[in-house]
Amino acid sequence: LRGNPVEQVILDTCLGGQLEVLARLAPWSQFVLASPQPIPAIGLPFEKMFAPSELEKSPRQLASSWVDQGKEITPSLAAWDCEQFRGALLPALDQLGSCLAHEIGQGKRGEIRQALRQSQNPDRLFSGRVDLGSFLQSLPERDLSPKTLQAVQQAAQAFAASLVNSQNEKTLTFHLVRERSDEALPAGWRDFLKAADFRFKPGLFF
Repeated sequence: LRGNPVEQVILDTCLGGQLEVLARLAPWSQFVLASPQPIPAIGLPFEKMFAPSELEKSPRQLASSWVDQGKEITPSLAAWDCEQFRGALLPALDQLGSCLAHEIGQGKRGEIRQALRQSQNPDRLFSGRVDLGSFLQSLPERDLSPKTLQAVQQAAQAFAASLVNSQNEKTLTFHLVRERSDEALPAGWRDFLKAADFRFKPGLFF
């Protein structure tokens, strides 16, 4: 897609709703539709999505409508505004990640662990994926500095501004291991994942 920005990217594929995926697609696209969970083999309802009445809508209206049309098929589909994603959410996660890495360095790793533990897990088994939205919601409950809590609030606002429409609260995940060295993601966010050093989303027994 380099040098050829497109108006719509639809990820009719399982596990597309991940921070690392959107970070790569956002510079070249306007809206992205993706699911953080498996999509049934029948795929998305393309006949409805590309009906003439749908194509008369603006790109934003179209992205939102397509999320609604997929409700009968997909378990969790979300549409993202890539301009907001790259211009607001990624910088906010950069700042938040730096703050969280500092908190861990100050002995607050346990607080971060509890926030991760309270977050949703989109997978049935133990994994390194964490639901970003619920992680941002759980952080204000932890004993963190005012600067960090302000960064959490800014990230939550950027998250909400980037999300066009969703079928449920499972919209976007991040990976505790893979993203540590992913240069498509902000340095501050990678510093947080390295400092936290969790291989799996903390659960009841670890």
